[in-house]
Amino acid sequence: ELLGEELGNYRGVFLGQHDCLAAGCKPILAALGLVTELMTLQRKYVHDPVVFLFGSTRSLSALKDDDLKLLDRLPFQIYINIGLESFDQETLDILKKPVRAEENRSVFRRILDINRQFTRIRISANLVLGDLVGPGHLSGIVDVLRNVTVTNQPETIIYLSPLHGFYQTKNILYELRYIKSHVRLPVYPYLIHRL
Repeated sequence: ELLGEELGNYRGVFLGQHDCLAAGCKPILAALGLVTELMTLQRKYVHDPVVFLFGSTRSLSALKDDDLKLLDRLPFQIYINIGLESFDQETLDILKKPVRAEENRSVFRRILDINRQFTRIRISANLVLGDLVGPGHLSGIVDVLRNVTVTNQPETIIYLSPLHGFYQTKNILYELRYIKSHVRLPVYPYLIHRL
């Protein structure tokens, strides 16, 4: 209602907060059905609409292959960001994340498989940087990501998100460069945070 006739000039839809995937496939499909209807009625100059949403380790694990096939058939490019935070158990405990490091490693392998298998779904991963991490956090990131190559892994992007109260910008940049120098996947700072 706010956008009125201008709705047809918008290309993207952000669906939900924090963990939209936790709602399950059925509500997501219903919401995207409404979006498709609205955008089709209002479409003017924009083609190839996109959908952005967030998920967690467990909500992506709960998503079945049949659910992914249904999402992949929609007239959207779907971008999902999964908040893994770390592959290091001590860091996950410090962050009070109710997930095991092995679950995150397993879900990351699933992210790679999904990005290889589906054409309209792209999943990225979010990992943290900061002083409130365990000593194995940085090496854990490098160990998991180092053997993944861009040639066998289309469009898997890693975002590094500085924790609130990170000590200094130069340390963020040092750690970002360190990871980028050891990993072949695209690695970017999560730009919602100021550097």
